Amino acid sequence: MNNENVSPWAWAMRGGLVLGVMNILNFLCSSSDIKILSSCSFLISVLVIVTAYFMAKRYRDMECGGEISYGGSVKFVFLLFMFSSLIESLGVLVDLLYVNTNYLEKIFNELMVVYEEMGIYSSESMDQMEVMLEGILRPSSFAIVTLFSRMMSGLFWALILSIVLKRRKEVESGAVEIEVEEDNDETKKED
Repeated sequence: MNNENVSPWAWAMRGGLVLGVMNILNFLCSSSDIKILSSCSFLISVLVIVTAYFMAKRYRDMECGGEISYGGSVKFVFLLFMFSSLIESLGVLVDLLYVNTNYLEKIFNELMVVYEEMGIYSSESMDQMEVMLEGILRPSSFAIVTLFSRMMSGLFWALILSIVLKRRKEVESGAVEIEVEEDNDETKKED
């Protein structure tokens, strides 16, 4: 089956939903004050990449007849991460608006402490920094940044994973069948 005729959208939507839920769990773990959950965030990140690989491999083997080009693989893996990032950004937005409402304020305060420790403290530069961070650290802005940063990381992983995923069926050498006529007996009798 030619993989150019296969639409990856349905497969990518289903897989993106699974990866999106995993990324939401990753965000919830990383934003938690519980140390054990925070340390699980790295493991979930690795699990997301491994899961994306196996989803793409399954798509290649089941839907594309075992073969996929590098470009087709990049397209599919990127679509996986695109849908995943959409689901994750919606989950992050809901979390920041309704559940963990003080998370962005906590990040803002931690950043201000870091900037003061670095010696970047002048009243004019800090005022500019505060205005900029307050704009970025709103729930809607944070969700949009999450969306695009995950899509860019998805493009990176699509380029890397597709190197391993691409596969073309090879023509076996000597597998060409030649039809031989069974008329050998009749030709011998005529002689």
